[in-house]
Amino acid sequence: MNNKIELNAWRTFNLQNQAKVDDNSIKYMYCDNSEGLVGVLTIINHLELTSIEALREEIKEQKKALETGFDSDGKPSCDDELYPWEDHLVCREGVFIWDWNSDDYVLIREMLRRG
Repeated sequence: MNNKIELNAWRTFNLQNQAKVDDNSIKYMYCDNSEGLVGVLTIINHLELTSIEALREEIKEQKKALETGFDSDGKPSCDDELYPWEDHLVCREGVFIWDWNSDDYVLIREMLRRG
C-alpha cells in the first residue's frame, strides 16, 4: 500500500487543540463479507481500505433499526441509540471522525494518492 508514508505523517498531524493523535485512536477500516466492518490498529498490506460509504450504510441500518425495532436480519433490536465508530477512521477517501451535530462521518484529512 502506497499510503503508509502518508498515514504515518498523519499520526503526527495536530488537530484543532494541537494535541497529537494517540495511535490507539486511529482505526484502519476494512470490510470483510463474513465479519462486516473491522477497525484495526495497523495497516494490512494485502487488503484495500473500505470506503466511508460502508460506514455510512452501517449507520443507516442502525437508524432504521431504531425506527422499526428490527435489525437488518429482521430480528428484534434492543438498541436505543446509535453506535458509530468514534475513533479517527482511515478509509479509502481519507481520515474521518463521527460528528454528532451532523449525525455523519466528516472528513478531517485527505490522503494523497500515489500512482
